[in-house]
Amino acid sequence: MLWTDTSLLIDCLMTASIRPAANTLRIHWMTLFLQVPEPGVASTFPSVVSCNQRLAKVRWPEGPVCVGCQGGEVGFLESRQIYYCRSCNYQCSVKAKTFLHRSRLDLRTCFLAGEDIIRCHAHGNEWSELTGHAFAERLGVSYVAARRIKKSLIEDLSQVGGGLMGKCICTNPIPKPEDINKNSREHYFWLYDQLPPPQQR
Repeated sequence: MLWTDTSLLIDCLMTASIRPAANTLRIHWMTLFLQVPEPGVASTFPSVVSCNQRLAKVRWPEGPVCVGCQGGEVGFLESRQIYYCRSCNYQCSVKAKTFLHRSRLDLRTCFLAGEDIIRCHAHGNEWSELTGHAFAERLGVSYVAARRIKKSLIEDLSQVGGGLMGKCICTNPIPKPEDINKNSREHYFWLYDQLPPPQQR
């Protein structure tokens, strides 16, 4: 069926086509997308070091804490990007004991992958653009690595507030108008109106 009547399409979207659960999920992703800094993740976090610093700030806003003994006497080896505990001698990277702990991808690649996943879900084209090979090609990694990080990132970003990755890369708050109820149809279309057109690839 071809949609020739815009008002009919909108009416359908607001009733049968947008089920409450799907509506809320799309609102979640659109909100995250609009909170990504306008210059983009690549410009905001131009190096692996800047990404490491951002994750550390999100994880430990009051300063690093040992993930082994939970002590606060933690030093940092800048040349190796490794934290070490002066109490128990435990050493780890900033990714230790997070969902990224076992990933061999550097943190900047993970940040860029998170942005890509948010963008695709916000525009509703995740089924066409987040295929394994296309995603791997955009990240410059193997198919297996892309598949693993995609699964981990989607699970994390789907959490309320965007999970750990969402807190790292979604740094631009967008306050909802007070006259719009959260997760309502009005909320959905208010967010939708602010989305930029999907990028042509």
